[in-house]
Amino acid sequence: MHRYIKLLLNYNCRANGSVISIFKKLTSDDLYKDRGSFMKSLFGLMDHIVEGENYFIKQLETAYPALSFLSHKYSKMESKYNEINFTSLDEMTDALKTCDQSVMTFIDSIKPDMLNDTIEVESFNGKKSWTAAYLLLQLINHSVHHRGQISQILDETGIENDYSGLPEL
Repeated sequence: MHRYIKLLLNYNCRANGSVISIFKKLTSDDLYKDRGSFMKSLFGLMDHIVEGENYFIKQLETAYPALSFLSHKYSKMESKYNEINFTSLDEMTDALKTCDQSVMTFIDSIKPDMLNDTIEVESFNGKKSWTAAYLLLQLINHSVHHRGQISQILDETGIENDYSGLPEL
């Protein structure tokens, strides 16, 4: 399981980077225009992805306090759920890269059986007991879901955006 979660996390990081590369070529109007989506704009959707990744990493940080690399400048940030958390694409890109690096360091640093550890998670509807593997899969699934919304918007505007496909094992 460790191998496959690492594969999916690699995909997640690569896809995040591809989206940011596309965003850097867009005009401000294209990036911030209200598209009628969950978080309104392309920027809002990516902001929400970063918010989600940061949330899941905070849960890992609480469960594994000895893993100091999980604590970073954005892990102390008070996220505003379903609101814009970053003031610029550069700041959001830095936060995303920091989160992606933290989660990749986590998967590279742990023993595979640690994925079976049960950890207490502070959820929006109370405390939950999840395995570390389940938490990482939630992180990946959340990001994939919202990148799908980004892809749909980019498709509708005629902007090429093929960032799918798993890396080789």
